[in-house]
Amino acid sequence: MSFLPPKKAATAPEAAVGRPEGDATPDDDRVSRAETAAYVCQMSGELAALARCHRLDSVAYLLEMARREASSLASVND
Repeated sequence: MSFLPPKKAATAPEAAVGRPEGDATPDDDRVSRAETAAYVCQMSGELAALARCHRLDSVAYLLEMARREASSLASVND
């Protein structure tokens, strides 16, 4: 397994998942902030459960903290 550094550091708009580089803008409202937070909440919760099953306690803890933060942001932005 190789851990090579990324070829180019992505900036915030370029880091948009599933979009070509430079395609996302701050005003891009195809997916709302609340919807994104809700998705992150769901995914981090599932990953935390997987980590707990495999006794990856510190990873599970960090994912649970991310889930809680995303949950609070999703509810604030509703």
